[in-house]
Amino acid sequence: MFNCTNCPASFESEAARKAHTRKSHQMQAEVTLSDGSTVAVTRSVNGTFKCPVKACAAVYDNPNQLTNHTRNCCPAKFSVALPNRAEFSKGPILVPCGGQILVLDVLRAHHLVWNNYVKMLICTMCHVGIPFAEIKSHYSTAHKSTVNPTNVAQALLDAGITTPPTWVVRTPEEYNPLVPCRPVEGILVYEGFMCLKDGKAFPEEKSMRNHFDTHHKDLKHEWAAHVHKVHCQSLHGHKHRKYFAVKLPNTPFAAPPDFTAGDSDLASPTPAQEAARCLSHILSMDLTGLFSWKNIDVEAASTGLFIKHSGILTAVQSCLEILDEGSISALHELPSLASWQPFFSKWLQARMDRLFSVPYLLRRAALSTSSKFESTNGLSPLQESSSVSRYAATLTKLIIFTHELSASPLTNIWSPGHSSLVLKIRDLLDKGNPACDPSDSQLQLIDHIVYNFSSIQNFLHVHSSCQSSLETFVALMMYKGHGAYHPAGQLTKVIADLQYCSRVAVVFHYSSLASQSRKALPPSDANSETSHLALNSLCEAVFRPFHDDSYVSPMASLGEWKRLAFSVLANNQLPDSTYWVNSERSTLSIGSHTITINGVRTALQTACQFLGTQMLMLCNGAKLPAFTPAHLIDNPRNTSPGFSYLCGSAHNFKNSQYSLLSS
Repeated sequence: MFNCTNCPASFESEAARKAHTRKSHQMQAEVTLSDGSTVAVTRSVNGTFKCPVKACAAVYDNPNQLTNHTRNCCPAKFSVALPNRAEFSKGPILVPCGGQILVLDVLRAHHLVWNNYVKMLICTMCHVGIPFAEIKSHYSTAHKSTVNPTNVAQALLDAGITTPPTWVVRTPEEYNPLVPCRPVEGILVYEGFMCLKDGKAFPEEKSMRNHFDTHHKDLKHEWAAHVHKVHCQSLHGHKHRKYFAVKLPNTPFAAPPDFTAGDSDLASPTPAQEAARCLSHILSMDLTGLFSWKNIDVEAASTGLFIKHSGILTAVQSCLEILDEGSISALHELPSLASWQPFFSKWLQARMDRLFSVPYLLRRAALSTSSKFESTNGLSPLQESSSVSRYAATLTKLIIFTHELSASPLTNIWSPGHSSLVLKIRDLLDKGNPACDPSDSQLQLIDHIVYNFSSIQNFLHVHSSCQSSLETFVALMMYKGHGAYHPAGQLTKVIADLQYCSRVAVVFHYSSLASQSRKALPPSDANSETSHLALNSLCEAVFRPFHDDSYVSPMASLGEWKRLAFSVLANNQLPDSTYWVNSERSTLSIGSHTITINGVRTALQTACQFLGTQMLMLCNGAKLPAFTPAHLIDNPRNTSPGFSYLCGSAHNFKNSQYSLLSS
């Protein structure tokens, strides 16, 4: 196992440990922008790195992801606001048939119409244009039916239309690359982008990016400044596809004519038409709930429960009864913080420099949670200088926080042991010079102060979630003001900083006490059994707040908070009270509800039988189309728990729908 030197986490490989250190503990990252300049980005208070490019809102936990992002993030692409992708949720629009369309009886039987605007046949089932030479192959492939091209050509000749040319029409005759033209009736219209350089149009942002990468390489980083939002069409749905920009009318489209009925009377609906109406009705019912489902903020909900269950909410409310929000905010912005932080950074660095001179067993004891020294790794120095600064900054805030509140009524809820701790802090700050390096006596005094933060004993019978300045400080560090709280990840970082400082302090505090104890003994007893027993007793007493579960110390409370925060981060919500009711594990209790495995099995079987019956009635024995994941997309709206449905792509929805009906 490879243990993190900054927190208690352990990993199976060195690569995993380094990745964890980079993601969780690296405080600064140097990134290269698209213009070649280098910028240093510091991790924010909430633990993320923000892109330094102005107007870019991208944030990342991992500095490597930030580095990859900034190479291609150009300020120019934010000069033009791209359309919101949520506007595309309605999918393509069908331009109804009107004055451009000629309807013939022979063509109507095959769901074909003639478009005089583009001189092309239009399939009213697929809503795409069909070159005359590809009529037979189109119906054979897309609709599993046969059409005689000779009959179609004769019907067109009878209507005064010469046989269409064999070449493929890709755009209307009036097409101008830089000016949107009239829309083609009977064809789908998509929302997309048009290149202002050559007029090329694409419905997808990715396609436009690829276009600039290939044809306008000098503008590929500023491509967003050279595109315009347009509606676009393509006369074809396969290899001949070419999109062109169109201009839609301001008035809504009129209802399309019904080409399935005759001229004099309405014909009885065909099975395909009945199935189409049934499908439309089912879609309007929203049986899946994808369109009516309202997302909930899982992280906000779980953080709220976590703040309440941990006791942080009660602690903050107790503090607000004594101090106002302005006073609490001012405690984290005191001018003395900046002047004293280098002083405590030097203490931490000096102690880390001497860690390897300490016996390995003592460093193992600092990482262990019992007197058996179960940890196989010893306490080690921090590897990143940014981590040293962050840990020392948190410790400085704690010490200054305790000093500033020493005369506040808030100390009435703290344990009695804080009186001596406050005196030691006052002595250190009054006599110390933050501009100078700490002396040996000051290093030992800081060891004692940091150790005392963790060793003060709390009482179980006291109805208070914060009986120490350490717990009060951590609780208020989670409070953002105006009833808002930081997420659970912020708590784990603050506690990890203080835990490491406490472990460093206890190592050198014990070494100092043990040296003084040996010096106090007569020379004849220095190596006697009595001396060893006395030192062992001293070790047990010093490490008791860290090793004895029955010793209710502030650090023990922070450990429980940290474990609860880790569960929130792992599950994104507080787990319900879940357990097996019987030894056979056939009945499961979840909160106030009970479910059985047989009940779940029966419910699934009933649901499958019901769906099978409905599909059989709908399809009337027809063969369903093959399941093709490439034609499906993951709906970005499905962010709530319990949804992992795939939806039909807007480009393939019509084809898949009519392939079902044609069966």
